[in-house]
Amino acid sequence: MKRSTWFLLTLVLAACDSKKESARETTAPQVRRSSRADHSAASSSTVLPPMLKTTRITVFATGNGFSHALIRNAAEADAILTDVRTLPPSAGRDRVTGGVLTSLAKVDPEAARTRLLEWRDGLISHWLDAAKAVADQLGKSDPQAAARFIEESVPRASQAAVWRNFLTALPPEARVPFLHRVPEGVLKQAITADLLAVWLETNPQACTAWFEKFTTGWSEDEFKDLNTPLWNATASKKGAEPWLAAFRAASGAEARRLFANAAWSHADAAGRAALLPALQEVLPDLQDREWEDIVRTNPAAYANALTTGQIAAVSPEDMGKLISSWSRTSPQAALDWALLHQRPEAAQAIVPLYYQEPKSALALASKLPPGKPRDQAISSLCQSIAHDRDKPSAESLLPLITDPAFREQTRKAIHGQWD
Repeated sequence: MKRSTWFLLTLVLAACDSKKESARETTAPQVRRSSRADHSAASSSTVLPPMLKTTRITVFATGNGFSHALIRNAAEADAILTDVRTLPPSAGRDRVTGGVLTSLAKVDPEAARTRLLEWRDGLISHWLDAAKAVADQLGKSDPQAAARFIEESVPRASQAAVWRNFLTALPPEARVPFLHRVPEGVLKQAITADLLAVWLETNPQACTAWFEKFTTGWSEDEFKDLNTPLWNATASKKGAEPWLAAFRAASGAEARRLFANAAWSHADAAGRAALLPALQEVLPDLQDREWEDIVRTNPAAYANALTTGQIAAVSPEDMGKLISSWSRTSPQAALDWALLHQRPEAAQAIVPLYYQEPKSALALASKLPPGKPRDQAISSLCQSIAHDRDKPSAESLLPLITDPAFREQTRKAIHGQWD
């Protein structure tokens, strides 16, 4: 049976599941964590003395938290940093130093930049946290100054992370002049995906035109590398619409394929039914992909919604995938359903069932429809039982293997585990 004949069925099932899950999330009671942990944390923070306590700053015992006086200018920050420098070198001291510079950046980003460059003995992770704050604050008044700071002062291997943090704060069109300055790599792809996600919502035509120019000369692999960041981009309140608009506006085959994939991934179940006619020209495998996803995420609902005629028409390959997926969580239900409908692929549930309910698996093994699937499943079951040192049960199942050569091969395999 062709999957297209049940395609709308799978979408309906997915939509129902989504609604049930949403209702479950909104009605679930809020459970407070044990108060014992809260008391323990509170008592430990009061028992242990702070690492540092002055009139300007308090650094808690672990160095993971601190509080300091309001910083209104560079002089006040310098006084606090002088106190912090009395601590021995540690991750805690570096964390606090970065936090003070972050606070200074909000009132005097240029002073924070100068002191950050003078800070040469800190851990790079905390140094970069402060660098992101400096770039963000510089960029509010002078984006070019922020860009120069990143290029001239941040180690090149770490620049992309600072670029991403800085660019995310800019309007989408304002990010474009800087994108070519970001070092190539995974984070540049993420920055591009961030830009597309917000710009397509406001001006899909301009964004698509820029993107096609920006990606001129890209290989097929480079477009593929952008797929995952696009799927992980912040979900649009408009769902698939911005991506669908980009798909319609794009002219290049790879760009159209990229935007079609993004539209599909951001659509809800009901929306996908409407999208299929428009997208399947460039994504001919959409039906198969949707089917695989439904079978992986909710095989029971899918199976139980099929008619008797549809069940009989499912190919052995597809039925095997369905039963195998279902058996990962509910092998007994998968086996019962497949036996009821006389599908030989029921055999794929017997070994998973053995690991949950050994007695039930042994009792149902003889009820499996004869054939190659049963032979293979019984052979695997015999070897699993033999591994558990149950020789009589393993040997009792051997006659169920109809292929004599395969039966003898299985017999040797299980005896090899005992000899």
